[in-house]
Amino acid sequence: MPIKTQTWYPDTCRCSIEQTHNPDDSGYGVQLSKFLSKCVYHEGLSDEEAYAAIYGSPASEQKRKNLLYGHLISDVGLNLSDSVLEEGQSVIKLKAGVTFQWNYDDSRILNVSLGAVTSLKKTNIQAYCDLQFGIGKVIIQ
Repeated sequence: MPIKTQTWYPDTCRCSIEQTHNPDDSGYGVQLSKFLSKCVYHEGLSDEEAYAAIYGSPASEQKRKNLLYGHLISDVGLNLSDSVLEEGQSVIKLKAGVTFQWNYDDSRILNVSLGAVTSLKKTNIQAYCDLQFGIGKVIIQ
């Protein structure tokens, strides 16, 4: 099967990105084809630089948000999630009172509000973020 294109709209900005993928070759992954449009935060970057900032680098905007959420629901020591049954499927969700409200500021720092999470746990989560993504890349509130 030939390589296919798809349009991706990241939820971290207002860019519009055309990507390619090969359904017959899982090793191909998803690759940048071109930017259809760039938001104000990425318009001054080359396509490759913008893609790295949004998705391609280890501390990219998408990875910071998604890996942090994955950490919150999977780290048993944090005890912030429960496994619940929904339509016959086991689903992991944040516990009641725990939220994951996020936004990026103009400096592209991820700000996350966690709701009813203790100060000690927030401190531990901040330390995880500093280690994983670099100091100052994520602010836990």
